[in-house]
Amino acid sequence: MAIAITFVAGCMSEDRPDDVHYVSSKPELAHCNKEASVDEREACYLKTSLDRSSDLLCMEIGTLSKRNLCLQKVVIVNNDPVVCQKIERDDMRYTECITRV
Repeated sequence: MAIAITFVAGCMSEDRPDDVHYVSSKPELAHCNKEASVDEREACYLKTSLDRSSDLLCMEIGTLSKRNLCLQKVVIVNNDPVVCQKIERDDMRYTECITRV
């Protein structure tokens, strides 16, 4: 039996560049913007996204690999494979994402 997996590129927010220096304006993430480094800020974004089970908050992470990881974790928490479609430019993570749910 053959299974075909189609990669669907997710849409990025038009107002958020794919940039590690991006700082979210979402009120839910305001506390994270006080972090000194990009890594600390994005780790806070990821934790808050998971605490709130929100793929929309994951989309605020500027580093693509960290954003994709966040989305995959939210998929597992919410048991919602549709969110896997937001994973960008990472076929391996996308495949792992849809097979873990």
